[in-house]
Amino acid sequence: MYQIVVIPILLACIGAAIAFAKILLTEDPLKPRIVAGRCILGAATSALAGGVLHFVPNLSAPAVVAIGCGLGLLGHVYIEESLKKYSSNWIKEKKEHSNE
Repeated sequence: MYQIVVIPILLACIGAAIAFAKILLTEDPLKPRIVAGRCILGAATSALAGGVLHFVPNLSAPAVVAIGCGLGLLGHVYIEESLKKYSSNWIKEKKEHSNE
């Protein structure tokens, strides 16, 4: 029961804390939309570490939390940069097609 309920909540909280700490370290203006979006993204990427339990069911809780921290740090940055890149390309294509 512990792994089913507590670990995903713990991972989400860790991811949100990592994302919030990154926001505080940047020089971007703090807007509520950006803070909320990055915290949700960080929580989601860290919570993905719970999927490791599907493949390795006997993995200890500290190991899952460590994987969650790694995913929270690396996954958050990768996903955000990918979304920025692909959304800007998509917007440019839409503008080009609408001008034709």
